[in-house]
Amino acid sequence: YNFDRQKAPCPKSANVILVTGQSNAANHLKSIKYENNNHVNYFYGSCYVLENPVFGATGSEASVTPAIASKLTSKAPYIFLTTAWGGTSIKDWSRKSSDLTEYTNMDLKELAEHGHDLSAVIWIQGESDFDGNIDYVSHFNQTKSQILKGLKNKDEVKFIVTQTSRCGTMATVSDILPKRDEDLNAQQLQLGNDKNTFVTE
Repeated sequence: YNFDRQKAPCPKSANVILVTGQSNAANHLKSIKYENNNHVNYFYGSCYVLENPVFGATGSEASVTPAIASKLTSKAPYIFLTTAWGGTSIKDWSRKSSDLTEYTNMDLKELAEHGHDLSAVIWIQGESDFDGNIDYVSHFNQTKSQILKGLKNKDEVKFIVTQTSRCGTMATVSDILPKRDEDLNAQQLQLGNDKNTFVTE
């Protein structure tokens, strides 16, 4: 990380958007530059200008987070917390005493103590569980429970889940599109049956 990045004052009583999962939610992407004068990136007790690479996630390239921030129509500033870890399975997130969920939960509690409530979680994960034949729904629900542990407003937090399974790997050179794990995508779609959970393609 470039710790010379400009610090920014944390806005008062701002809502928090958590962007997390694995590489597609971290700094492993290519991106154009997005101008941002409103929203900030929270990292180790401070707020920073939100730009690539984002603080708190793995990788040194670009994240989808500044692009998401640029699409918000709200004039109120948001705090973005980014804790995605490249190459991780849902099992790495869901296991008991997972460093990934504990780290994320710790930051969310710190933010809540300063009047910043978690508003939404954008979950982008699944490539590492391609063809894994796992109960993704159970592992996701355990992950969700651990991320939200101890938050007073946990029943109001919205989850946006992407139907991610595999990206960029072709079965043969002649294939036009990469194959997907249809069972995994179906389980991700099933998560949309829960209150406040929305699933995207």
